[in-house]
Amino acid sequence: MKYYHHDHHGHHGEGEVLPVDLSEAEKARLLLNYTLDHNRHHEEEIAALAARFEANGQPVAAKKVRIARARMVEANIALEEALALAETAEPEEA
Repeated sequence: MKYYHHDHHGHHGEGEVLPVDLSEAEKARLLLNYTLDHNRHHEEEIAALAARFEANGQPVAAKKVRIARARMVEANIALEEALALAETAEPEEA
């Protein structure tokens, strides 16, 4: 399983392969945790963008950016709930 890394300079590139000795469930949890950390950083960036639009006299654009950020926050809450469930769930039997 590979994941994609964003270097915060505008590029998405192929990241490292997760360790092969992990189960698929562990790899999924690691990837989800990474994604949450990544998204939280973007929440902060998006909030700053909204403030910049506001400061530049573009309140409608600022409002749209804030709406998008609110949706991202909601998505992150759902991902956090999924991660909590995945961490407490018993592994499925084959």
